[in-house]
Amino acid sequence: HPDQHARLAQRAQQAQRDGVDFPMQEWRYLRVDGSVVEVQAQASLIRLNGETAVQVSFLDITARKQAEEKLRENEARFRALTSLSSDWYWEQDEEFRFVRVKGEQADWTASASQHFMGDRYLGKTRWEMGETQLTQSQWEQHRNDLRAHKEFRDLQMKFEKPDGSFRWASVSGMPIFDAQGTFRGYRGIGRDITAEKSAQDQINALAFYDALTNLPNRRLLIEQLKQALVTHARSLQHAALLFIDLDNFKTLNDTLGHETGDQLLLQVAQRLLTCVRGADTVARLGGDEFVVMLQGLSAKAMDAAADAEHVGHKILDAFAPPFMLAGREHRSTPSIGITLFGHDGQSVEDLLKQADLAMYQAKAAGRNTLRMFDEGMQAAVDARAAMESDLRAALEQRQFTLHYQPVVGSNGLVIGAEALVRWKHPVRGQISPGQFIPIAEATRLIVPLGLWVLDAACAQLAKWGASEATRHLSLAVNVSAHQFMEPDFVSQVEAALQRSGANPECLKLELTESLLADNIDDVIHKMTALRSRGVAFSLDDFGTGYSSLSYLKL
Repeated sequence: HPDQHARLAQRAQQAQRDGVDFPMQEWRYLRVDGSVVEVQAQASLIRLNGETAVQVSFLDITARKQAEEKLRENEARFRALTSLSSDWYWEQDEEFRFVRVKGEQADWTASASQHFMGDRYLGKTRWEMGETQLTQSQWEQHRNDLRAHKEFRDLQMKFEKPDGSFRWASVSGMPIFDAQGTFRGYRGIGRDITAEKSAQDQINALAFYDALTNLPNRRLLIEQLKQALVTHARSLQHAALLFIDLDNFKTLNDTLGHETGDQLLLQVAQRLLTCVRGADTVARLGGDEFVVMLQGLSAKAMDAAADAEHVGHKILDAFAPPFMLAGREHRSTPSIGITLFGHDGQSVEDLLKQADLAMYQAKAAGRNTLRMFDEGMQAAVDARAAMESDLRAALEQRQFTLHYQPVVGSNGLVIGAEALVRWKHPVRGQISPGQFIPIAEATRLIVPLGLWVLDAACAQLAKWGASEATRHLSLAVNVSAHQFMEPDFVSQVEAALQRSGANPECLKLELTESLLADNIDDVIHKMTALRSRGVAFSLDDFGTGYSSLSYLKL
């Protein structure tokens, strides 16, 4: 190469002059095509035809030099990556001990001045680093994978810092084999995933925990219930579900505000946690509804029920002291429903329904008490559901009839009648009003049923009005509170009278006295409007509460 030609000639002349060989050196030459060839040259002195000569031997090392240059470039890239990245590079020997760690990531398991897994971890295996998350079985599986020379990815490890905080690392590695295929250890990378874990924890908290109380929410409870059902189906032990509803919580919210209600819910959550073991679950379903799940109870159902009731009574006792809300004492009580489960094949939905039903039985028993679910409750619920379904069908298929009970005057003559609704079921036969009226009231089916009764009664009045012998008869129709409080009740009565042509003065509407105590202004307004049309009123169950006749002014 022109840059080295003069230096090479000088070396050769020096060797010849001093009578010594010059050592092996690397030189560059130009080929005919102008490309550079790297050579290794060594000069030796020889005697040729009685004179001293220089013999030079050359070895083409171009390929080796190119490989060395690529290696230097790769090492530079690696150094740049490890210095600029939060990841780190590591190597282990055949015994899985760390022999090399490269990277600028601070070792947050020690002090900030040390590099991650620096000298303090060289010579140690991964399972000797003080990791706190992986179980013994998980470590054994990892060691088995290493012994089998398997590649592994995203092994997540958790470390505790001296200040008590935690950091997470994700580690991936692959085995190293030499040219002969002999295993030489592992190499891989690690990275700090603490921020990712923190973000995931926040997502999980939003998805699975109640934002107010930080208790498990409905979604997490259902997942835990599913797992508990599987676990207890395989064991002989029972578990229990306690459904807890705060009595009169809506009144507190309406009178003192939602912020005060939230304060109560927070304190309730804390008191519930003091009533259970660490392995038990306290969850908030929403509103003022809480659920406690007790696991690992006795294999005997009676003993398990006693244990669950004991916890229920602890909860009742925990509510006895007043709650301090905005500096004032407030007393709150719970109604608790309890159901047992184990190996009976119940579903999550079944358990929640059973506990909820038992809770409503507790409310019906006077609140601030508990009730255990039994099959009789379910039978009653099923019967009620069937009755409701049949009621809807009866309204559509007009299975109801009106019977008329005569009303006799002081002179012994019939002066009118009272309309009584009767239901003849196509399969079950005659059904007592005492059975279907309460269900109609609870489901508000009493409103369409009452409209049918009103239409049928007015039609009967019209028939009586067409005959001289019955024209004087009045007809009393019982009106439910739900029906009377309908906004268009007055127009409904007027429409029934108009459709039938009945005489309004012969229609008498019977109201319960308890209705008159609620929204008395609206009651008087409707009664006045109908009274002006000639419709009369009477009070049913008079005297059951207090007299409201003075309100009517009629």
